[in-house]
Amino acid sequence: MLVSVCVISYNQEAFIAEALDSILAQRVDFDIEIVISDDYSTDDTPRIIEDYSNRFPDVVRFTGRTKNVGCIKNFFENLAASRGQYVALLDGDDYWTDDRKLERQISVLEAEPDLGGVFHDAWIEDEASGQRRLRIGERKIDRTVGIHSLILEKNISTSTMTFRNCLDWSALPEWALRAPVGDYPLALLVAGRGPWRYLPEVMSVYRSHGAGVWGGLSVEAQLEKDRGFLQLLEDHWEGESLAETIRLKRRMLWRKGAIEAARGGDLGRAFRLLGRSGLAVWAGYPRVSLRKFFGAVRLGFGGKEGS
Repeated sequence: MLVSVCVISYNQEAFIAEALDSILAQRVDFDIEIVISDDYSTDDTPRIIEDYSNRFPDVVRFTGRTKNVGCIKNFFENLAASRGQYVALLDGDDYWTDDRKLERQISVLEAEPDLGGVFHDAWIEDEASGQRRLRIGERKIDRTVGIHSLILEKNISTSTMTFRNCLDWSALPEWALRAPVGDYPLALLVAGRGPWRYLPEVMSVYRSHGAGVWGGLSVEAQLEKDRGFLQLLEDHWEGESLAETIRLKRRMLWRKGAIEAARGGDLGRAFRLLGRSGLAVWAGYPRVSLRKFFGAVRLGFGGKEGS
């Protein structure tokens, strides 16, 4: 088996068929399996997956649960069931848009054995408005991405990732299992074995909606979880030193928090976070200026952010 496509689902009856169809539409000349783990959905998701399993018994391997275990446990146990030399990820509420996606990513990994994985750009689609924006787009990012860049920029999304099945799923570090999401620690663990390669092609859609594990959170809640994850890394990471990278990332999170507080009209908190972030992080890395902050301040006063 060359490629395992790992899919997790929970109450995604409106989306799961499109996700699975986008995998089955892949044009490849190698064997793939679709490994699906549903976390005890209360809607029609399991029935829909069972239908695909019955129609494609040689491709689809479905594991249902008798109780809800949570997204992190479901995510990593699903990966542990993979049998492929390579693993591709797709969330049950996302879908791929390029029928050559797997072929493109696997060809890069086969040609460059020192790489840990490959990711690409994606559309972020707001389910309520239908509007789309590119996750990376015209931004300049490194073509080869290591651990430090992953922490600072966090450009990888789940359904863009294809990587070597190189980890011991039975011996994952405790910090990874305590993380708020699974894809971010996974990307770091893979990068510990070899860097990621970025492909600028847009080959998937990430749906942002209220029921999403991450997209359903407020910005402030996301920032709080990011801060907690940085603390986990600082306390438990056993590889190369990440101290300076974590320190810079914290300042970047304070900067983002300052902008959000200003937009919400909490200007006292906004300026406190501005002070904590340090002026250097606004002028330097990565491409955000004080103009954005003071635009948010104007918004907090009832004006227009861009005025």
